[in-house]
Order: sequence, then structure tokens, then C-alpha cells
Amino acid sequence: MVTGNGRCNLGNANQRLDTYRGSLVVLLPQVMKQTLNAQDFFAEMGVFCRQDQEGHQYPQSNQAASVLDALRFTVEQIGTETYCDCIVYNLSPRKDNILVQTNLDTFQAKAVIITTGGFAAPKTGSDGKMFSVLEKLGHSHSVVKPALVPFYTQPQQLRGLKGVRI
Repeated sequence: MVTGNGRCNLGNANQRLDTYRGSLVVLLPQVMKQTLNAQDFFAEMGVFCRQDQEGHQYPQSNQAASVLDALRFTVEQIGTETYCDCIVYNLSPRKDNILVQTNLDTFQAKAVIITTGGFAAPKTGSDGKMFSVLEKLGHSHSVVKPALVPFYTQPQQLRGLKGVRI
């Protein structure tokens, strides 16, 4: 919801394998072959995309809320339950399901999709707490380093760069 200045950056049409890093990069060709591109994936839900000159893909509406609505409607149509505004404290794999413990309730799930950021935006839930839950399950992660940091300078020196991204 916060990517693309609130427009919801859905992907990039200019995907190249040489731009990826990390230990799982060898799996990318196989994953990309088996995965719909973002434009087709979202079109199936009724969200049509446009792209800018750099290949960034956004909803035609330019509103992240339209993507959220489409995801919520799709999840509802296929009968999947969602739990929002709760903190996951523990995941315990069982024989036939996963026990999910949150600050609001404990429930069972057939599958769990975990999407967590680093530490960059605690107000959005990206506070790093999920790393310890995943480590208990035997997962590991690379060292988390800051990617977004404040940079202080004299504003008048940068006025000419307004709108420029690097």
C-alpha cells in the first residue's frame, strides 16, 4: 500500500535475472517460468495496470486501495479467512495444520503466507519481530541492514532534484 507513493507498485516489466542478488537467485528462472507476471495476475482480479517509462507497473486507478479491494474480494470469493490487525507470536506446525498464536486469538490454518519486511516501517508491521518466530521454525535470514535512512542537507542545494529518484 505504501509503495509507489501510495499508488502501489505492482511490479516491473523490465525484469532481468542479472539484477537479483542472494543465495536463491539460482531458483529464479524456474520460479519466473511458473509465475504469472504481475500484469496478468492482477488483471485476473480486475485490476488493470499501466506502466511508466521505467517499467514500474501501477494500477490504472493510481490508487493502492483498488489493489487492496481486489485482493480482499478475491480472498473472500475463494473462501479464505483473513486475520488483520493482530500480532503473530508463534507458529506451531502440527500433523494436519499449523497452530497460529496471536495477541487476539489462537487458530488453526492449513497454510500460512508470511510477508514481513525488515525494520523500516514499524507502523506498518515491518518491525522485525517476525524474524524470531521464523527462526524458531528453523528458517534463517541474511543480516538485515538499513536501506532507507535519513539524509540531512541544505534544502536549497537539492531543489533542482525534486522528483528525481536514485
